[in-house]
Amino acid sequence: MRLLLTITISDGYEIPVEDTFTAPKLPKLEISTDLAGKSVLDIGYSGGFFAREVEGRGATWIVGKDTTPGLADTNALFAEFTGSRFEFREQTVCDLVPETFGNFDLVILL
Repeated sequence: MRLLLTITISDGYEIPVEDTFTAPKLPKLEISTDLAGKSVLDIGYSGGFFAREVEGRGATWIVGKDTTPGLADTNALFAEFTGSRFEFREQTVCDLVPETFGNFDLVILL
C-alpha cells in the first residue's frame, strides 16, 4: 500500500510525503475518528505520523516518546512550521510516570 500525504505548513505551503511503511498500519489500529478532547501518548513516534493523525482527529494533548537522538528536535521544528500542538520528547518509556505526565486516553506503541 502506498499513501501520498500532503502536509500543510505555515502560509499554506504544502509538502507531499509518501509513506509506504507507517500508513498501512493505521486501519489495523481502529482508532476512533473522533478524539476531541482526548490525550494521546505515541511511544516510538519516529517521524510523527500517528501524532499528526490523532491531532487531525481532534486530540488536544499529544506526547511523543522516542529514544532516537535528534528526532525530538526535528519533530519540534516540524510542529512549529505546521502549528501543531504535539510535544516530542527524547526519553525512554521508563521516564513515563503518572506523577509527571498524568494518564492518557490512548497509547500508541508500534
